[in-house]
Amino acid sequence: MYSKVLWTMAGLTLMLKPLLSRRSLLPSIRGVIETAHLLPGRLRLVVPSLVGHPDAAKNIEAQLESLDPIESVEARPASGSVVICYDPLEIEPVILFGVTARILGLEEKFDKAEQPVVWRELKAAGRAVDSAIYTKSAGFMDAKTLVSLLIMGSVGYRMIKQPVRSPSPGTITLAWWLFNLLFMRQGTP
Repeated sequence: MYSKVLWTMAGLTLMLKPLLSRRSLLPSIRGVIETAHLLPGRLRLVVPSLVGHPDAAKNIEAQLESLDPIESVEARPASGSVVICYDPLEIEPVILFGVTARILGLEEKFDKAEQPVVWRELKAAGRAVDSAIYTKSAGFMDAKTLVSLLIMGSVGYRMIKQPVRSPSPGTITLAWWLFNLLFMRQGTP
């Protein structure tokens, strides 16, 4: 059974590699599962979902202690801390991290990248502006169409204003933005 768990965790380890932080050699997902510290033979994780759940803490202890290279596990439901003492010659800490995440059912949270609050609010504001333009124009245009028309007008004005010379770098940049807006990006903000 030990080898099956390790092979399963090897696949999870490959999935975790992009999440590796520079501070430690283990991944951390803020608010989900974080590496508090790592010493050879000792790993401490912080798992906020364990706080106030003594049954989950006992479950993680029992399942981790059943693995051969793990010497002891102490899960504290008061703090959400999980301390794992292990034989560093037999198992890598990233495997322990993956096993713990798997037992707690946290793997799906690795795929969901959290967006900063400012970015989420900017996207919400963009959707609100888009909806307002669409509603006020009675479905005639949306924000993307309006911006495209403004850029197109600016490009046309610059080209008419400077007919003899070649287009200025600003005109070319605006034309590139227009092309990207119209043809390269699908969807609205």
